[in-house]
Amino acid sequence: MKKHLIIIAMLGIIASLTGCGVTENDGTSETPSAAVTVTTTAEAASEAATTTAEKKEAAATTVTEAETKAAEKTETAAGGAGASAPVISQETYLFGGSVATKSDDLNMRDKPDTNGNVIASIPNGTQIDVYSCSTNGWYVTSYNGKTGYVSADFVKKIEDYDPMAYNADIRNLVGQWTYQVAAGNFTVDVSANDNGTITVKDDSTYTYTDPDGNTHSGTVELKYEEYSNGDKVPYFAFYEGSEFFIGCYCGQNSLDVYYVGNGGMARIVRK
Repeated sequence: MKKHLIIIAMLGIIASLTGCGVTENDGTSETPSAAVTVTTTAEAASEAATTTAEKKEAAATTVTEAETKAAEKTETAAGGAGASAPVISQETYLFGGSVATKSDDLNMRDKPDTNGNVIASIPNGTQIDVYSCSTNGWYVTSYNGKTGYVSADFVKKIEDYDPMAYNADIRNLVGQWTYQVAAGNFTVDVSANDNGTITVKDDSTYTYTDPDGNTHSGTVELKYEEYSNGDKVPYFAFYEGSEFFIGCYCGQNSLDVYYVGNGGMARIVRK
């Protein structure tokens, strides 16, 4: 009887131990299962966040690339809006001519095409130096410090034109002139203020009367501005004693208007 009781007791202990083991294993297996689920969810969220971040970065990169291309396109367009000025030299010089439009000004453009931008307007009758152009029907010339293209249809050749003699003749300046300077941020062609009167005599002397009535006098000399390519452009230099006053380009102007310096900011106009 005791043996049966001992065996039963032992079987109960074994059953008890086996049951505890299953319960512990179940508990143990459930805990890792939940942890795995949480970890998997966290990993999925992390992956989703990474994917979203990567998409955003990719989108930002795409936008940046698009903006860069757009900027490059804009810069290219802006750079191509204005054509480079043609180069003039003695090798391409053709003849001395005059603008023959009957009444209107002649447009000077940045390329030999009627669609080119107008960079200057040359008054009818203005004498100009004419240079060859690679495009038929167009010439290259300079006016008011700018170089561009003009239609050959409105340029007349002066048969007895002698550039050196014409430019060097100080008698072209004899008479009274109004000295004008640009007003505001405009060029003198658009808006000008009178800044006194200049009287030039045939002995190459001048008198300048400023807006306050004060007078200054001196002499006018023919000078040449030399460029790096060897070309020389004549201009009339006004001196008060040894001091330089103003300089007027004399090769690309009409007989009634001479521009002072570059940029179109001042000129003298015959009265």
